[in-house]
Amino acid sequence: MASLVNNLIDKLLSVAWRLMDLPVYVLVILIALMLMPSLIFWFKIIRKKQNIGLKTMIFALLGLIMPMALIVDFKMKSQESEIEILSQKYINALNSGESTSPNKQVISTVSKTYLDEFMIDLKVWERQIHEAITLVTFKKEDPKATFFLAVVDLIPHPAP
Repeated sequence: MASLVNNLIDKLLSVAWRLMDLPVYVLVILIALMLMPSLIFWFKIIRKKQNIGLKTMIFALLGLIMPMALIVDFKMKSQESEIEILSQKYINALNSGESTSPNKQVISTVSKTYLDEFMIDLKVWERQIHEAITLVTFKKEDPKATFFLAVVDLIPHPAP
């Protein structure tokens, strides 16, 4: 019995996470569709003039709206974090064109000349990712090839 309950909970969680991948407007439409039966039920009760307290109706409505508002809030926060991650990647891509200064270059001009003789039309870029990490990009057009070299300097250098 316990494994049955655990499997049910796992499936419900997986469905909930899949629903969070939907766009916000689709979630809002689904929430509105889920609210429709309860609103129709309340309108029928009001039309029949049955005696249901206002407090009961408010609590029932809050019981439906609050979880749905939390779902939309969670979705909006996850989208904000995705936007932050994408903007950071965009900033990193913009900074990728910056090379290291000539005195701090990892690949010497002699090595570049040797590589150019070995592979014709080889382009080499260097970019400082971190104070200890330099990314060297090698790109060749014919045949198309791109490869990367990450140089990690583990020896701390004193500041000038």
